Order: sequence, then C-alpha cells, then structure tokens
Amino acid sequence: MVPYAVNESSAGPEWDAFIEAAGGPFAHAYHLTAWREVHRRAYGRDPIYLGVRGRNGELSGVLPLVVHGGALRGLAASLKPGSSAAGGLRRLSSVIRGGPVGSDIEARAELLAAACRLVDERGFGDLTIETDVPGCEELVGGLRAAPDSPAWLTPLPGDPEELLKSWHKQSRNLWRNLAKARDRGVVVRPVGSRVDLWRFYRQYVLAMRRHKAVPRSWLEIRWAHRLLAPSRRCGAWVGEYRGEVVAGVMFLSVGDSVELLYGGSDPRANDVRPMHAVYWHAIEWAIANGKTVIDWGTAPADTSLANFKRQWGAEPVDSFRYMYAPGARPPDFSEAAEHRTAGTDEPSRRDPAWDRIPVDALGVAATVAHRLL
Repeated sequence: MVPYAVNESSAGPEWDAFIEAAGGPFAHAYHLTAWREVHRRAYGRDPIYLGVRGRNGELSGVLPLVVHGGALRGLAASLKPGSSAAGGLRRLSSVIRGGPVGSDIEARAELLAAACRLVDERGFGDLTIETDVPGCEELVGGLRAAPDSPAWLTPLPGDPEELLKSWHKQSRNLWRNLAKARDRGVVVRPVGSRVDLWRFYRQYVLAMRRHKAVPRSWLEIRWAHRLLAPSRRCGAWVGEYRGEVVAGVMFLSVGDSVELLYGGSDPRANDVRPMHAVYWHAIEWAIANGKTVIDWGTAPADTSLANFKRQWGAEPVDSFRYMYAPGARPPDFSEAAEHRTAGTDEPSRRDPAWDRIPVDALGVAATVAHRLL
C-alpha cells in the first residue's frame, strides 16, 4: 500500500485543480475551496478540509467537512429524552454530496479514517457523509451505511437539437411545454446584479414555502454566486413573463457536469411554463460550454419529482449516506434523512399559517436560522 499523510489542508489552488481533474461522478462543485469561504460568510463556520498526499508529495485525495452545532441545534438536543452533556451537540458532516474524492481506494480509506478520528478526538456527536461513492462502510470500521435517494443525471449530446428531436418522439408532454413557453414569450436571461439575484432567490423561497421546507440561506446564495460566478463555476438565470421575473434556477459546475441546484417559479405563471424555459436554457448553455451531463440532484424514485426529472431524460444513479458514531452507540440516521428530503417537490398538505408567511420574511428567517443550527 502506498503510504499517505493526511492533514488539515490549506485548500489552495492545488485543491481545486485536483477536483477539476477528477471530475464526475464523485467530484462536485461543493468540493471546491470557495465553499469554505461561503460557509464562513453565510453560517459563521470554519470547515475542516482534509487532504491526503502520497509518497511523491502530490495531492491524492480531498474531503471537506463542516461543523454543525449552533444554539438552536443545542436547544433541540437538550429537550430530547436522555440528552447529556454538550459534547455530543456538535456534529461533523460532509458538504452536500461531498464525500471523499481520491485517486485510489487507499486514499479514500485514509480520508474516511481521518474523519472518524476527528469525531473521537474532538468530541463530536457523530459524522455524516453524503456521497456518490459506494462501499465506504467496507473501508473503515464503525462506518454504517443507510439507503439514500438516487441522483438523477441526463447525458448531453453535442447538439441540443438532438434532444428536442428525441423528446418530440418520446416525451411529447415535455416537448409541448417547451413550445408553450417559447410561444407565450417567456424570456430567459442571466442574473446580472444583486437585485436580480434576490429576485431569483424570492422564486426559490416561494417554492420552498409551498413545500413547507426551510430554504437555504440568502447569504449562501449570494456568496456562492459572488465567489464562483467569475470562474463560470456558478450562475443563475431568471425567466421573465411580461417584464416580471416569474422563475429562476441556480447552477454549479465542475468538470464536465452542470448541477441544477435551487429553483422555483411563481405558480400564477405556471400556464406559460417558465421553469421549462429556464431549464432548457441551462441545457443549451451546458452543451455550448462543452458539458456532457446535467445533474438534477437527488429524489426518491417513486415521487413526482423523480418523474419530472425522468421526462428530461434523467436516469437514476446510486447515492449513499454513511454515519459514524463514537464507541458502540449506533448512529442516528433520522436527522440526516430529514435534511435530505426537506426540499423534495412532493405535494404538501395545506397549512394556512405557513402559506401566509411573507416570502421576504421567510428568506430572512431562514438566513438567521441556518446560522444558529
């Protein structure tokens, strides 16, 4: 076995070059070093970036980790029956779909073992790893695996017209919706200012409110766009109808894939299909920039959200969730599972009180709450 040295990396340009070279399916934009600053600015957290080097001193693997344990999480934990001292209130996790990226299996094993040691040595309650990497539980003792929702990926041809032709034959409903958005005059344009970005964010928050889910922090959106947009690793588009922003989506990109992250639309404009227009624009942009995969994120296979992704030619790809708890205590997957399913597009029961929350107020409240979790 090649000897490896694991350390808490300074995560400079070498790190990002390694991620770009690794590409899919295991490397994602959340692995990039800019997310360290996003977490600092948005959540007041200082992530732990583990790097592993081989005998020749070159970087051979990376694993970014985030510390959770704010006042709200501590209060919630203290109210649980049998809760004990504050040591277990802090939890360690990977970034979203940000498991170990290594040049070989030994590098991934060293990174996972180092993450588990951090839990033991620094008194974290547990460790959660969300990743597309299979078999991690076989690499480190005590790491447990649980089923997770698959990711949905659409392979892209070199010409967008090929997709339109295939959908015209195989997905007539999608083809008609795209035609409706075009014929009704939905205009898609890139976000060009902070005000524009807030308009996109409002559409996203509106979607989260409909599904009774807490949106991501405005500060996360703002800083991710600010730090990554200049390198074209992040961007956002809005869809306008009759001069009003009625839809939007934000993307991240690394290697040959484009990940469509947060999006939403005004239900009053659903008849003109603005989200279809925005997604099609994203696909055209991806093909024009040499990307070969659209990553739609995760969704349970038997849901309407998965069916929506399928109509765009997306196929399921296994995703995994692993947990490690100190000592003999079995890991608690419940909190991680709740986090993973919070943003799904499943129908939610009507809740008049939730529906009455002003969109701007919900966005501000989410930004404050995330800093306290």
